[in-house]
Amino acid sequence: MGFLIFLAIVAAIIVIVVLVRRSRPSFEKAEKHFGRGYAHYQAKDYDLAIEEFTQAIQMWPNYVDAYFSRSCAYSQKGDMDQAIADADQMVRLAPKTSIGFRAEMYEKKGDYDKAIADRNEEVELAEDEDDSKKASAYYNRGNAYSAKGDIKNAIADYEKAVSLEPNHLGAQNSLEEARKKL
Repeated sequence: MGFLIFLAIVAAIIVIVVLVRRSRPSFEKAEKHFGRGYAHYQAKDYDLAIEEFTQAIQMWPNYVDAYFSRSCAYSQKGDMDQAIADADQMVRLAPKTSIGFRAEMYEKKGDYDKAIADRNEEVELAEDEDDSKKASAYYNRGNAYSAKGDIKNAIADYEKAVSLEPNHLGAQNSLEEARKKL
């Protein structure tokens, strides 16, 4: 009986090793497409960049950087729906590091209610972080409120950001500007 368990464990290890070895070339190929996509992006050839990032994603479906870069390329082309679709995938794969980016895409589209919803989540996720990250989250949400025209909530968030990080120049300047609007 013990020998059969040993054989089963060895067989399982062999299967895992084979799967890992098979997946590595896919990631290496995905990285090559990503690199080419990045070069096209830098050259402002967004259509070719999107094609390369798409190839990278097809080879490695959890490639967050490729979704990010493709989202940026779509954004540069003004296709905010596609940019947001890729940002949605990023949030699915890495919510803590991606929610703010998706909020930026909503802001660029002019959908401030969805941007604020994402900024609310960003603030919640930052609660366990240092004061600098908390201040940035409040500052970002304040900017979304300001863009929407909700100056009172923008001021409240800028004040919170400054209370957490008194040297946050962006929050200080935005707070001053927002108060002038009241």
